[in-house]
Amino acid sequence: DRARGAPEEPAVLLLEKRGYARTAVPGVLPGARLEAFRLETSAALAGRVLGPAGNPVPGCAVRVSLDGQDFPPAAPGASGSYRIDGLPAGKAEVELTRQGALRKQRAVDLAVGQVATLDFTVAEGSILGRVAEASRPVRDARITVKSLARPEEREGLSTDAKGSFRLGGLDPGTYEVKVRRAEEAFFSPGVTRSVEVGAGEARCEVVLGPGGRVAGR
Repeated sequence: DRARGAPEEPAVLLLEKRGYARTAVPGVLPGARLEAFRLETSAALAGRVLGPAGNPVPGCAVRVSLDGQDFPPAAPGASGSYRIDGLPAGKAEVELTRQGALRKQRAVDLAVGQVATLDFTVAEGSILGRVAEASRPVRDARITVKSLARPEEREGLSTDAKGSFRLGGLDPGTYEVKVRRAEEAFFSPGVTRSVEVGAGEARCEVVLGPGGRVAGR
């Protein structure tokens, strides 16, 4: 097919066809000559996103990236099942996101013509925190929560008008909670707390002193 409306400068040509891997061709220039592009048979990724009791978890999205290319996300259906087609073969990074929950990251090997399976369990652990200074709530404080078991899994959020924050979807384990004032976000190392999370809700009360010093429990 002829590509219409192509830019005059080198661009990335995106090729998509059912049953074949979504292919990005960089540095393509418009011209009258015929170009031939090879499409590989696609791989696919499928699985389920469930809670600890086997219940579907609403509001999730599964994203795949491979060799610097991001693919359209998939939202699990009513049964918690998802499937992403049109993927190339290789080692893919898969990310599960949900509003208010820690993102989960996994790696999976994709093979031509095969469907790889990757299931996620969204845990019910959470951290409920509050940041204050001289008994006054600190609004818009920058919070970063990181799993020590999986350091690549981290999430950033801010405190509300009451100085509170909450992050769910946490597996049992130890988490690092880093707190910064909004005006210190880009140059301050912040203050760090270690929080143990079980099956329920863990509390994290932080009192900021002068210059970002931390107190409390």
